[in-house]
Amino acid sequence: MKKLLSAALAAVFLAALLAVPCAAGRFRDVPAGAWYADAAEYCVSRGLFRGTSADIFSPGGAMTRAMLTAVLWRLDGSSGTGPARAFSDVPAGAWYRAELNWAAARGYVTGYADGTFRPAGAVSRQQFAAVLYRFAGDRGLDVSAAGGLAAFSDAGDVSAYARDAAGWAVSAGLLNGSGGRLRPQELSSRAQIAAVLSRFVKRYGLTLPEVSTPYAAHGRLSVSGTRLVGQQGETVQLRGVSTHGIAWYPQYVGEDTFRTLRDDRGCSVVRLAMYTEESGGYCTGGAAQREKLRAVIDRGVEAASDLGLYVIVDWHILGDGDPNAHLSEAKAFFGWAAARYAGRGNVLYEICNEPNGAGTWKEIKTYAAQVLPVIRRADPSAVVLVGTPTWSQDVDQAAADPITGYSNIMYTLHFYAATHGEALRTKLSAALAGGLPVFVSEFGICGASGTGAVDTASADAWMSLLNRGSVSYCCWNLSNKNESSALLLPSASGLSGWPASSLSAEGKWLLSALGGSASAAAAGQGGGTGGSAASGDASASGGDAALSGGGTCAASAVLSNQWTEGGGTRLQYAVTVRNTSASALSGWTVGMTFSGPVSVIGSWCGRFRAQGDTITVTPEDYNAALPAGGETTFGVIVSGGALTAITAS
Repeated sequence: MKKLLSAALAAVFLAALLAVPCAAGRFRDVPAGAWYADAAEYCVSRGLFRGTSADIFSPGGAMTRAMLTAVLWRLDGSSGTGPARAFSDVPAGAWYRAELNWAAARGYVTGYADGTFRPAGAVSRQQFAAVLYRFAGDRGLDVSAAGGLAAFSDAGDVSAYARDAAGWAVSAGLLNGSGGRLRPQELSSRAQIAAVLSRFVKRYGLTLPEVSTPYAAHGRLSVSGTRLVGQQGETVQLRGVSTHGIAWYPQYVGEDTFRTLRDDRGCSVVRLAMYTEESGGYCTGGAAQREKLRAVIDRGVEAASDLGLYVIVDWHILGDGDPNAHLSEAKAFFGWAAARYAGRGNVLYEICNEPNGAGTWKEIKTYAAQVLPVIRRADPSAVVLVGTPTWSQDVDQAAADPITGYSNIMYTLHFYAATHGEALRTKLSAALAGGLPVFVSEFGICGASGTGAVDTASADAWMSLLNRGSVSYCCWNLSNKNESSALLLPSASGLSGWPASSLSAEGKWLLSALGGSASAAAAGQGGGTGGSAASGDASASGGDAALSGGGTCAASAVLSNQWTEGGGTRLQYAVTVRNTSASALSGWTVGMTFSGPVSVIGSWCGRFRAQGDTITVTPEDYNAALPAGGETTFGVIVSGGALTAITAS
């Protein structure tokens, strides 16, 4: 928990890392003013397809047949279904299977004479025109425009099946040529398809809402019982990351970084850690430093708000131990922050990070009694997090003597999985059972010093407990500091879209826990070359493999990470097992079938046995029992074939 940098180290890191440039726009491979720039932004913001990573669009990449079915499905509203189609090259668990069944049932796409669909095949310009023409006609849109082909010298190259469609697309202003040629047989690039889709939507007056964000989904939060709830009373579990000290790593506080956390990592909250006493701290760095830190906080809140993320403003006491050591500064700071952000329902306040030493619960309550009124005068309903003694571990003391007179208060618990195990989990369980609302505002999967080996088994046990109790959490820390708790390796560069090779062991574990998709895996699949049927396409589907099992359980898998190691490819899958029966289950079994012989390289939250092209997974003791409708998760890293099917019983 003692995450300290010396003044010298802080200066070195700060000087080196401030030199890293920040991308100006959403996609760094889409130049400002590019002919397709607005179309790319429109299609991504409306959820038709993604960039191939957080800040890469790959405009010249091709669109595969599988991707195209998913794009049309989203354009139609993502709710259509159809009977299963028996294409010989489409596995039962293919990520695009539902979309393909729907598109085939509507007649938008067809297979080949040999019984295949060829999902990884790239789409030509005339093929795309034909599919969109069928879609428009089926929707009852006017597709009578014709005659546009006469202007092109290569009109004879348009295949007979696509002539009406190509003529319509040209006459309707959707498909353009260049140099007097239409080039119908050439492959459609992602930029071209984005442009045609945006023109199509505008021509026919279709309305596509922007992709929902965490804040758009839940609005201002409040505390009910032990949980956070949204504006409709629904339970909300915030999941995200904490920055390192913003005095040392301010470059990770910004829109590009936060967009990667939201879109690629599945985060819904970011914690802004502002140290109070350490080098460059708010209370020790002087007036100029306070102004700089407030500016970083302001930048972080603005970026989170623009992206619809929740954000925690953290008064990060550590060396000071007792929060009363800087009570006057804390009151002044939270008075400023609460007044400034009172209109933003996505802002939470953490008023004392890790009380320790002299920071008893009595002293913490005395401190809170002074700071809470300051916040409440400006923002009567914001959620406020209060630290607990012994580096925010003694939630039992808070449960025995909670703060009264205020609503929307939660109490923090911090853990480091390689140090804190069952004893602290038992303490958390007891606090929750006693009705205490707890927020894990900081945790890591290494030791409490932030260094040493990671303990994924303990980390998975923690995740199981937090998820069962809908306890919100932030993982420490977003930086490339040379320590185990940093999510990025010291060699990691850039502020967004980090490939798998830039992630630390904790970073890779967190990616699986959050259900995100590593940009390395996305980039490898999103360029249009396809990929295995099970791994899916990051630009069109997020890698979901909608896979099911028997009558009592169902399982679904996501390819959450992919990288090269030891001359081979490593594939990391996050799997969810759900009890679909009306009765509780005392155990479950999942079978995973791969395209070739497979070996288990790493695993968590289950017991794994590999044999040939199959892995059989049974639960650990702590996640064997599933109530009706309940679910659990496990993860596995494999070498060998790609996932093609999954069963559950």
